[in-house]
Amino acid sequence: MSKKAMVTNDNFDSIGTSAKPLLNVFATNLYGDVKNADGTDKYTPANSAEGAAAKEVGNILSTVGLSHNGIYRGKNLGTFTSVAAFEAFLTAHEVSSGKFTDLYLGDYFTIQDGTYNKEWEIAGFDHYLHKGDTDFATHHLVLIPKTNLFTAGMNDSNTTANGYAGSKMHTTHIPTINTKLATVLGNHLLTRRELLTTSMSTSLASMAGAGQTGASNNWAWSDVKAVLPNEVEIYGCTALSSSFYDVGIGCEKLPLFNFKGHSHAREYYWLRAVASSTGFCYADNFGGAYPDDASDALGVRPLICVG
Repeated sequence: MSKKAMVTNDNFDSIGTSAKPLLNVFATNLYGDVKNADGTDKYTPANSAEGAAAKEVGNILSTVGLSHNGIYRGKNLGTFTSVAAFEAFLTAHEVSSGKFTDLYLGDYFTIQDGTYNKEWEIAGFDHYLHKGDTDFATHHLVLIPKTNLFTAGMNDSNTTANGYAGSKMHTTHIPTINTKLATVLGNHLLTRRELLTTSMSTSLASMAGAGQTGASNNWAWSDVKAVLPNEVEIYGCTALSSSFYDVGIGCEKLPLFNFKGHSHAREYYWLRAVASSTGFCYADNFGGAYPDDASDALGVRPLICVG
């Protein structure tokens, strides 16, 4: 059944009056107008209260970009191979103004960077707007790859002594990701400020519980482009994070994960939260939250902001 067939007049009449305006908005903004048999719009401001309400919600969707954080679509938006093409995309969708025209959660595109060539999906709109010790005032899309870019350890040995900020992941692998992505994204791969853990005390009990020892005990503001997510950004809460230092300003769940689980691709991947003196947290391919030794090779799936 096609998307348009899902919202024909036959089944449109079967739903409750209160639901019609929102369904009409979905139909007109995502899939195409709901029509009468003669081709006229079934619900319009001129012929029904439902139509007037639908127009109002439609106006919100077209003018208030943050409203797109509540709609999942999952549409393939194509492939980008050059900075010029990506700039045209951002302009066409009015990203710089924060309208995000015809963009919704789960919509995705391929960044053909020559190394990873992965599909990246929209995980949120303006999620980090006005955060940071320096105001991040640029309208943006938050992207996350649909599958792992590669696998690697957080460190060469099982230690979290220097937190996430001092890990091999952040100091070696992440800068390489930034360089590769910039070949297509250019300066639209945005830099923002993030609180990252910088040290760990072996004498502290981890909030992960179950006898885990070692916890993050300091942080610092850092410039980031690509960065691994923490637990809250994926789950909406901490599960095994060692202390509040592992959260920082990443204290809100990414809207994408209100609609799909972190194990949707059936791959496990690292998170930036310290779990203990020997390991970091990761999102499991079976849907769970776990810690693992820092030297183990797990998936790398960073967040980036573009705009």
